[in-house]
Formats: sequence, structure tokens, C-alpha cells
Amino acid sequence: MPALAGAALLAGCGSAASTSTSAPAAPESATPGEGSERAEEAEQQHQEAAELERNRELLSAIEAKQREAAAEQAARRRERSASARIHKQQELTKIEVKKIEERGALKQKRKEEEARAKSGSGREPAQAKRKRSSSSHTGEPVARIGAATARTRARLGRESSRRGAGEA
Repeated sequence: MPALAGAALLAGCGSAASTSTSAPAAPESATPGEGSERAEEAEQQHQEAAELERNRELLSAIEAKQREAAAEQAARRRERSASARIHKQQELTKIEVKKIEERGALKQKRKEEEARAKSGSGREPAQAKRKRSSSSHTGEPVARIGAATARTRARLGRESSRRGAGEA
């Protein structure tokens, strides 16, 4: 039995020295039970330190994943915001283009009306003339009305040509 106790003492001291590099070497105790207890305590401290290190690594990995997820979420939020701004700007541009086109069409229409007014010099459309001549018909022969209309047209034509020559 003493041989076994000596072997246990040697094994306990050797294992404590080989497993714990940071712990100071414990002085050899007089009883073989104290050496094995110290060796177990050193082994337990070593395991706790290793577990603590693994926990730190896991914690830093989790934190890194959380930072990455937060960065991705912020990037998606910025992208949606930029997309919304672009869409809004496109809509405003479409509205502005439509307004410009409407103003151009309105200008073109006014120019055409002015051109018609200058070239027609106040002539009425044929339907309006017919309505007026039929409503003012007092029973005179149609030939007389036709002649009067022709004279009026001729007079209006001369007046418009004088106005056109005076403006030019």
C-alpha cells in the first residue's frame, strides 16, 4: 500500500505540474490526500479557465453576428429610403414634364388661334352665316341676299388686306 501511495503522490504532483502552467507549484505536502486534492483543484481551475475562454469566444461570436445583422438591417433601411426618394423624384419629374407639355400644347393652340384670326380676319364659320341669314330672312328674294352677302365679304376682305398691309 505504501508503494501505491507514493505512486499516487508522484502522479498527483506530475499531473498538477503538467496541467497548470499558470499556477505556482504547490509545495509537497506531508499527506498524500492533500496533494491529490490540490491537483484536483488545479485541474478544476484549469477547466474553469478553459470554459470561461470558450464562453468569451462564444459571446464575441454572438456579438459579431448581432452587429452584422444590425448593419444589414440599417443598410436595408437606407436602401428602402433611397428607393422611396428616387420614386418620389420620378413622380415629381413626371408631373413637371406633364405640366410643361400642357403649357406647350396651350401655347401651340393659342398660336394656331391667332394665326386663324389673322388669316380669317373675323370671318364666321359657314354654319353661323347660314343661321344668321336664315333667321334674318324677311322675305326678300334669295338673289338679293346672296348679292348683299357677297358685297359684305368683299368689303371685309379689303379691310383685312389693309390691316395686314398696315401691320407689315
